Amino acid sequence: MDYLQPKFYRFSEDSLWLAKVAANRKTDAGSILDIGCGSGVVGIETVNRLKSPESLSLIEPQAEFLEFIENNLELIEKDIKVQVYNSKLENFKSDQRFDLILSNPPYFNPNDSRPSKNINRLRCRTFQDNGLLDFALMARGFLSPGGELYILGRKENTDVDKLIKNYGFKVLDQFKDVLLLNFIHE
Repeated sequence: MDYLQPKFYRFSEDSLWLAKVAANRKTDAGSILDIGCGSGVVGIETVNRLKSPESLSLIEPQAEFLEFIENNLELIEKDIKVQVYNSKLENFKSDQRFDLILSNPPYFNPNDSRPSKNINRLRCRTFQDNGLLDFALMARGFLSPGGELYILGRKENTDVDKLIKNYGFKVLDQFKDVLLLNFIHE
């Protein structure tokens, strides 16, 4: 599909890989949440692959992406309810719980990356407040019973080991230096 994207950031193969793996594993998901959705690629690709999705919620903290999200929603091939939230995950409030949560979050914790001169690009690549650990734990709080969280993380990020050893996350697959982590809410 031909997605509209801002000049400061482009999605890459890992986003398409995340959507494909998650949709193939959790085929019966009705409610989907894409956290840090950027232009909406992961969420849109996922719902288009699912059997009968009912709703897609997209959270994106950067207002600069909202115009692109709205345009890209036209690429959804299913009749579903869609909600877009301009919010950081830590400020997101919802009573809804989700069958499937997806995220291709920033790959770098605040002190672990080369800062970009472009502030928007920096926000896409680097967590601003918390790291991957806190982000993943907040995200899993929105899962419905039996729901699954799929989140990407770089192998060298020390939070990945903590999520696996201490919080029940599993590595499902690897794409280059990126791991696909999964958590199932029992």
